[in-house]
Amino acid sequence: MPFFSRSLQSKIWLYTTVIVALVVGLASYFTVHFVEARMLRSVEARSIDAENAVINALNTVMLEDGHHVWQELNHIFTTLPHKNVVVSIADSLGRIVLSTDTSKTGRRILIPPKKNLARFENNRLKIYDQKDRVVILRPIMAQKRCLNCHQAKRPYLGLLEISVSTKYIAEQIAMIRNLVLVNSLAVFLIISLVLGASFQRLISRPLRVLANSMKRVEQGDLSARLLLKRDDEIGLLSQSFNSMVARLADMVKEIEMKYQKELQHADRLSTLGELAAGIAHEIRNPLAAISGAIHVQAMEMEKDDPNRKIMEEIQEEIRRLDNSLKSFLAYSRPAKPQLTQVDLHDLLERALTLCARSGQIAGIHLEKDYQEDLPPLFLDPFLMQQVFVNIIINALQAMNHRGLLKVTTRFLKSSQKKWVKITISDSGPGIPPEILSKIFKPFFSTKSQGTGLGLAIAYRIVEQHYGKISVTSIVGQGTTFAIELPLK
Repeated sequence: MPFFSRSLQSKIWLYTTVIVALVVGLASYFTVHFVEARMLRSVEARSIDAENAVINALNTVMLEDGHHVWQELNHIFTTLPHKNVVVSIADSLGRIVLSTDTSKTGRRILIPPKKNLARFENNRLKIYDQKDRVVILRPIMAQKRCLNCHQAKRPYLGLLEISVSTKYIAEQIAMIRNLVLVNSLAVFLIISLVLGASFQRLISRPLRVLANSMKRVEQGDLSARLLLKRDDEIGLLSQSFNSMVARLADMVKEIEMKYQKELQHADRLSTLGELAAGIAHEIRNPLAAISGAIHVQAMEMEKDDPNRKIMEEIQEEIRRLDNSLKSFLAYSRPAKPQLTQVDLHDLLERALTLCARSGQIAGIHLEKDYQEDLPPLFLDPFLMQQVFVNIIINALQAMNHRGLLKVTTRFLKSSQKKWVKITISDSGPGIPPEILSKIFKPFFSTKSQGTGLGLAIAYRIVEQHYGKISVTSIVGQGTTFAIELPLK
């Protein structure tokens, strides 16, 4: 069967030829059976006609001139066919007294058994088979006018047997069977060849052309087209393929143009980013000097000096500006993760402890749902802790000292991979849909004091660990961040 499983054409041809073979075989079988039955019925009908003719002639001869009955019967027998039909007359005991086959004279006719005598006598006709012959046996009934010359001890005076040979019928049936078989094989072969050629021309060849064209498209040749001018489904498929490839070529050109523009834009942004990173780095040095000078100046002032408070505000703004510069540098020049084996629950506990020191966890109900026996992960503990802190701080700020913070860990696996999923959920006001799609973009923030880099940095760090981070939110119910980290 591997040959027939190679192509659609072979499968269709195989199934079709099997169906054709079954149909042709059944038609041949029923044709031969029908012809055989008709021929046998024809033989029986001719035998009955001959039997009726002999009985009528016998009655006529015996009633008109009984003294010359034997001469008349011999004359009648000479007019009957002798090749396939044998006519015999027997007395009431079944002994043949006259026959067209002289070798049967003196023999006995097979009389039906007693259990069939009632039917034999009432119906006056019995048809049965003897090997290769059809035999019709009919009693010559004793009528009243016959008793003037005959003394019958039985209801019948004698028996008439018509025996027809079926050898020639068998020969004809065998000839017909062979002829039907040869014709059926010829029809089967012709139909199979026609179907094979039709499938080759109508299905296999167009599909092969389509497959070659699709292979060219797969290799990047978008100039491939199908030139099948047909009005059937194959033609429609050809038109759809050409239209699809044309649209694909247009889309590729459009994408290439956009890619070139984005690449040029990215190059400009990269240059600006490097320049900004250099400027930010240069700004931090003077800021450190200014911060030190302000600190010294504030220390020299009296505690009740009103300018001392101004100095402290300047120090706070310098620290805020320094933190913004640190975040900017962390995003523009990301550190390469230093992977080490880490207990994820210990890392989450340290992040929660750091967030608790900020004081924003006051009034918040904390719920932990850690899965036991969680396998260790290979992470950069410093970078991943930064991810957890950024997300938890955002959740605490959204709830504003009132609500539920839930941290969950789960170990998941499929047939292809194993990973750990961390979810951090809050019961805050939620994030509107128009904002939700932008929260991981750099410099996007809804806070007046925010830099818009916290979640962007978290997204990049998770990607560096070959993981995924996603967010879902329902306005008025809360927000959930999900982080998936691979086990290896």
